[in-house]
Amino acid sequence: MRKGSREFRGRRQPRGQPVGALLCEGAAVAEVMTESYVRDGAQDPDRAPADRAVSRTDPCLGWERTVRV
Repeated sequence: MRKGSREFRGRRQPRGQPVGALLCEGAAVAEVMTESYVRDGAQDPDRAPADRAVSRTDPCLGWERTVRV
């Protein structure tokens, strides 16, 4: 994997820009996804994935792991 890109189901996806940078460029926010993480205690710790960087929602979206930006 090259710096600045991610793999998603075999296709290269561009790295996301921080929201602040987009707003400074005059972009509008269309939608925002928020999510609770296992380590935040908002989800069942007994069913937590072995890797704490993985959230409960990631498998539903087809993501391999969560990346905080």
